[in-house]
Amino acid sequence: MPATTPNPGKPTPQNGNGRDNGAPLYVRAELSTEQKLMLAEWAEALEWQDLMAWADAMADNNMVITLKRIPDTKGFQCSVTGTKGSTKENLCLVTRASTATKALISAMYKDVMVLQGIWQGVKREEDFDL
Repeated sequence: MPATTPNPGKPTPQNGNGRDNGAPLYVRAELSTEQKLMLAEWAEALEWQDLMAWADAMADNNMVITLKRIPDTKGFQCSVTGTKGSTKENLCLVTRASTATKALISAMYKDVMVLQGIWQGVKREEDFDL
């Protein structure tokens, strides 16, 4: 298909997932103070095999999990992004924590406990307006 011909299957803001430039939409899952305390308790009780089972399920659903150090900080970031064929195609959940493991656990908590598997993408640029 020529570059000038619109691709009807391409995710766009109009059909719910993605932006005009193909970048994913971010999923907002900000935690209240109470939820942060609940996350800490939940993480303490979390079994390693449950974390790995969640990561396996994400991979089976064509999700990409990326862990990286945040430049110029002591923190880490976990991004969980839906790729083509995923039920969360072109949506991205980002978490940050003091260790890579904590960032991954935070992503699982937000997906399972806060969002309950239902992701809604938002345009971050719209947050700039009053």
